[in-house]
Amino acid sequence: EVWRRMDAGNFDEELEKAFASRTSAATNANKASSRSHAILTIKIDVWTGTQRRQSRLMLCDLAGNEPWDATSGVKQQKVQREHARNINSSLHELTNLLRNLAERKPGQLVSYRGDALTRVFKGVLGGNARCTMLVCIGSGKENAQASEFSLHYGVMAMKITSEPRVVVVDGAKTQNPEAKAAEAAGRYEAEKAKSQRLERELAELRELLQGQQAQLAERQPRGSSSTSGRPADGDAPSGDETTPPQPAP
Repeated sequence: EVWRRMDAGNFDEELEKAFASRTSAATNANKASSRSHAILTIKIDVWTGTQRRQSRLMLCDLAGNEPWDATSGVKQQKVQREHARNINSSLHELTNLLRNLAERKPGQLVSYRGDALTRVFKGVLGGNARCTMLVCIGSGKENAQASEFSLHYGVMAMKITSEPRVVVVDGAKTQNPEAKAAEAAGRYEAEKAKSQRLERELAELRELLQGQQAQLAERQPRGSSSTSGRPADGDAPSGDETTPPQPAP
């Protein structure tokens, strides 16, 4: 499953990607027969104030269950033959699910675990959803058996009852994305203003420190030195302080 965030701008692009995921092949029955089921699920969130209404739109294109004699072109290739076997198996499980849902009694539980296809339809068939099935049939005599089988699907689907209801989630637990983004932007602006204020205070402290250092430098005496009666090293002694020469022994 691949989930992407879509809006009105990129919906067509994502829809084309979904169609590109379909697998088709030429058979004796159809030139471009669907050899895989294609399902496009769109999740929709509608916000009203602080409440979120959840919806899901599922578009499903089921591969055809064609007889083996009509798909001899597919049987020649091992991979496509495996595809056909999987298709028939999943459609068989879907038939059982439709029959069980159409014949179930009030309070009776129906299992959707027969196949991956039936698990996808849990909550859609006989659940909280409105379901519409389009049945494709052929007008020729050669398509009579396949058309009857397809109409059998439609008849069973018509007998399935559901109880669709609106699903509303409290905004206190799940926040509106727009409100959440606005809140994050507000926090960013607050932190930005705080950072700018701290930078201004730091600049003022630096300026104050430089002023105090300048005042201390002005208070120190300039060129002051102390003198003593002792001659400095290297100075010649005065006449009174000359020591007379001592006679040699």
